[in-house]
Amino acid sequence: MAAQTPALYEEAQAELAANDTASALVTLRRLTEAEPDFAPGWGLLGSTLTAIASDVATDFKQRREAEEALRRALELDPRDPAYLAAFGRLKRKQQIYLDARRLLDRAIDEIEKDPGRLDASERAELWFQRGLFIEDAYLDGLHYHTLPNPPPVQTPDCSGIGTFCMNFTRPSQFNEYFLPAFDLSEEVEDEYEDMAEAFQRALAADPAHRGAFRRQAIHLVDRGDLREAERLARDFVEAAPEEPWGYLILGLVYFRSSRDSLAEVEFDRGIERASPRIASHYLDVSSLLQEALAEAYTKAPADQRRQLEGVLWRKSDPLYLTPGNEVRVAHLARVTYADIMFEDPTHGTWGAETEQGIIYVRYGPPERIFKIRRDPTLEASSVSQPNVRGGGRWIFWNYGMDVPNFIFQKQQRYRHASHVFSSGSKQQEELTRANQPAVFRTHFDLMDYPAQIARFR
Repeated sequence: MAAQTPALYEEAQAELAANDTASALVTLRRLTEAEPDFAPGWGLLGSTLTAIASDVATDFKQRREAEEALRRALELDPRDPAYLAAFGRLKRKQQIYLDARRLLDRAIDEIEKDPGRLDASERAELWFQRGLFIEDAYLDGLHYHTLPNPPPVQTPDCSGIGTFCMNFTRPSQFNEYFLPAFDLSEEVEDEYEDMAEAFQRALAADPAHRGAFRRQAIHLVDRGDLREAERLARDFVEAAPEEPWGYLILGLVYFRSSRDSLAEVEFDRGIERASPRIASHYLDVSSLLQEALAEAYTKAPADQRRQLEGVLWRKSDPLYLTPGNEVRVAHLARVTYADIMFEDPTHGTWGAETEQGIIYVRYGPPERIFKIRRDPTLEASSVSQPNVRGGGRWIFWNYGMDVPNFIFQKQQRYRHASHVFSSGSKQQEELTRANQPAVFRTHFDLMDYPAQIARFR
């Protein structure tokens, strides 16, 4: 006769289902004290702590407790794929990639041998986590370039301005360093195929898996495979008709294929189905406003914000005769792309609110992206910034050969990229916003008339 599931375990599961993580952790700690040989209790405690644990090096308390819980779970049941997968996810957060890959591979082997060990949603999550692991390497290699002559960090005539001062003072000359750059993005095609397979396996197990759909769809859009992205989005809409993401991705696909009117319909369908938090995020236009107006807008009551949004979009509509507002569609497409491409799925933050996302939403995709290896021999004192030593990437977003680049830095395998503080990149962005809050382009040429041709009913 099978042992009865402890009541505390069922209570913790109910609390997690209700998104009450704090109460669930209290219950699980009580459970593991009362039932020290009950492996699922340790496993659920470890996986829950892993999900909420920070990956900041100095913030290790939850990671340490998660590791202790998962080690105990695996002592009691060494072949359980859920515990192996959670431990692999934890190792990824700890930046211990060899162990993370080994644990995730072991978990996959176990479910391949015995698919019944996990239900469909658990199998989907395991494949999703494997896809995220591979995606880390793929993103590091995307837009990666080699340069015969690295761009100058400092030059004698502008050494007091900051890192990459020539980018700000003489952008045309600085950008010439990138002309002979060789793109090595094809070197990560194998990673792309492995990542795509993992996300596809996740969706095969659970067609409504939000994370796998979002990650797979955004890469298809990014690579220009719009037909496959549209098919994937329609499948997701069928599997999860009340989820907003299928409609938002369809809107992005239609925008990229110059079908603006259809795009606006899908964007509005997505916003209608979104939770109040998500809908508010997509309706928010503060990133398009000058700083003083943006501050007043964010403090205004909801009805006043909706009124201002309506005025903004009516004034910005480039063609009154068309059924959609091309500028509004372009904005929603940018927010959708940025939210997914620049998100960190382990943190749950909006991608459009990251430092790269903010730039993308305001100014659209850069004309050129150069990602280069950060010089490992560079001394911190030479750049006035201790955290720009080697081991990572510099990322240059170029919007024209005669204008400065936005310069970001990131560590390998980390999703987050930030402005290089002493490069002038952040200051440049703030100055540009003050004078030109956002730049939009349409898919067609606008005639240079002093007034717009309109029809009144």
